[in-house]
Amino acid sequence: QSMCYFCKQRVIRFTMASTSKTRTLRAFTVENTTVTESEINLLQILLDSLNARNTLETRLMPLTSDEGEESDLLTSWKCERDIFRGIVRPVLPKDSTSSLPASFLSKEHVTTEELIKEASKSEMFTTLPPCYFAVSKKYIAVLFNNKYSQRRFETYINWLTGDIRKDYWIAFNDVICLPNDSVLSTTSSIVVGNHTAISLTSSSSPMQTMLKKVSSSALAFLTEMDAFKDLGFDIEDVLELTLLFKVNKKKIGRDDAERQISKLARLFSQEEDVVLKTKEGDVSVNKALKKTKSIKVETTAQGAVNESMLFAELEKFLIELRSNEAE
Repeated sequence: QSMCYFCKQRVIRFTMASTSKTRTLRAFTVENTTVTESEINLLQILLDSLNARNTLETRLMPLTSDEGEESDLLTSWKCERDIFRGIVRPVLPKDSTSSLPASFLSKEHVTTEELIKEASKSEMFTTLPPCYFAVSKKYIAVLFNNKYSQRRFETYINWLTGDIRKDYWIAFNDVICLPNDSVLSTTSSIVVGNHTAISLTSSSSPMQTMLKKVSSSALAFLTEMDAFKDLGFDIEDVLELTLLFKVNKKKIGRDDAERQISKLARLFSQEEDVVLKTKEGDVSVNKALKKTKSIKVETTAQGAVNESMLFAELEKFLIELRSNEAE
């Protein structure tokens, strides 16, 4: 409230609370880790899998072996215009009781409204914020919630499609948004593992596995040198290992160099600590190059997510990814 200067009367102003939040969509491609398939069509794999898993009960994946614990569930899905839209919702039981009412388990789909309504009057389960996703023939667009990670989503999709995929793991790689030409053309080197202790390097990825082998060899070599034997401390506590890949532009033209550096950027996109050294400064491959999109997530008057608008944004994101590829 405030005082109007001209009429000397108290004026009350009402403002409505915002009904939208800014969220980030992430984009992935499916990594082909099998030698038996020329390509992996996740869209078709999902459709084939759901022909068999056509009820909620067959799509309910428990996170532990204990009964009554949290589960992940594809509650509803739809495929139109070659785009698969789905909602994976964590289901958290109350007081270690049954997770979902029996009347739900035999259904093929259950809407968010039905779940929330049932959860509000039931003492048997509750629901957590879901993960929304859309899949085209090449790309996956996902809106994660704060407690639902990429690894958890990847695990559920692989569990859901296990009978179809059989001999390979469906891995999701972030889509890399290549930097502008000036960044590519001025890249002088790629630095890997700038803050990785020599003896503590994780082997969670192919590059980290290579780093561990290199670091182990380097550490063994250094500690055998006379100059290092009498230091009186563990060398891995003091030194860090950095791999520096120098970009050789003398043997190739500028256009070829940019294409090759962009391929290297994609190769290193899953690593936590890789930077491109450019004239404009360091560019983090992991943090700066991943393709994302900020959107406004609208909510209804009751506070529920406007899912129609959200899936429209996911579909537009997939179309943009396809358009960028064509360019």
